[in-house]
Amino acid sequence: MFEFRYVAHRCYLLQRHETVEQVQAIMELFLSLCSNTRAASSLAVSGLTEQLCLPLITCYSHADHLQEAWHVVYRLGLLLYTHMLVSLKYTFVTDALNFVGVHQDRIKQNMQSLHFSYPQGALVEVEATCMFVVQLSCYAHQWRLELPSVISDVLGSVRSLCHTLISLLIRPRFLQHVLEKPHRLEAVTEELLTPVRLHHQSSSSSICSDDLDKPTELLVQTQARFLRVLMLGLSVFKNFSPNILELFDVSLDVTLFEPVLEIGFSTPALERDAGLSFGSLITLANFTVRMLMKADHGQMSSPGIGPDVPASRSALTYLMESTVMVLMCQACLYLKDPRLPSRDKQLLKRELSTELNSYLMATYRYVRRGAPPSPGSGGHLSRSPVLQVSPKTPGGKAQSVKLYTFSTAKEQEFFRLVQQFVNGVLK
Repeated sequence: MFEFRYVAHRCYLLQRHETVEQVQAIMELFLSLCSNTRAASSLAVSGLTEQLCLPLITCYSHADHLQEAWHVVYRLGLLLYTHMLVSLKYTFVTDALNFVGVHQDRIKQNMQSLHFSYPQGALVEVEATCMFVVQLSCYAHQWRLELPSVISDVLGSVRSLCHTLISLLIRPRFLQHVLEKPHRLEAVTEELLTPVRLHHQSSSSSICSDDLDKPTELLVQTQARFLRVLMLGLSVFKNFSPNILELFDVSLDVTLFEPVLEIGFSTPALERDAGLSFGSLITLANFTVRMLMKADHGQMSSPGIGPDVPASRSALTYLMESTVMVLMCQACLYLKDPRLPSRDKQLLKRELSTELNSYLMATYRYVRRGAPPSPGSGGHLSRSPVLQVSPKTPGGKAQSVKLYTFSTAKEQEFFRLVQQFVNGVLK
């Protein structure tokens, strides 16, 4: 108990530089201890919430020359609560809910701050915040029962954050301009705001044609941080969505789930109030395929992931598959909702089917070039002779389109699942 009271006391004292260093050291000690279940249980019994939760407010409510150092203490607090929740699970949920209730304004403010300013300290805090929200979203039912308004606000902030990061990732020239010249937004041109092309990459030579020739190290680091945050955000969305197998259970009450995506298929724009839509995640899925192609293109000349690719192949593959899985779950949720007009359901089926078919063709071309979709894979693709009848032309004649079928190799199971979803659910 003494240690927690010491931390709480030091959080109120900002006069001496050594005070914040001592608090950081103690928080790091607690963080290393809580990975052990017995140690985490002892910390919780000692009064973690009552001794630490409220004093952490002072870490971000004061503005002085030690402000950044105290922000580090708050981030350590976020990580501490995250790891405690991982170790203690249900027995720590109430404490975690108390934390999110006390610090909800900071959590929302931090997520919403990343629009035209991307300092590394804020990005690190956003990542730590999302890690905490991911773990807490595993207990979404209890969270919704105890803090319904908070869960709605936090989920809305995660959606807004993901939309912002996707819209920035597909505009690398704009992002680099803002990182280098944050106070010269008036110099932004139409060219900088134009997103990169994500479709119809017919050859490896065109993969990077509209990318930056020499992205800066800061840009690559920022993009990598964005991708990590997006992986966390997608984990939150999966926890707030029913399992895709549950959606085929006729007894499932879909009205108990709140959709996290809006029905819309446009490319995400750089607007603060824009919502996360199907178009946003489709853009992200295509972006990850593009990055996978770019990584393999770089390996032709040098081993390893190139310096201008912000993530490893395994991370990009995980992000791609998580994105498409959320798309499918959210689509099923809408299609099973009796409150949604049939006209909107037809629109969703038509547009999502078109977009997912384009995505599958892009992944087919990627794998066909010999680059496996997953690390260590080496499967083969077969070209199917099956013909699909497309909508009739104005002359009344149907057009035949050749389909490409993924092989039965294990590493291509996900793509076959997506193909079956398009052919079975969206038809």
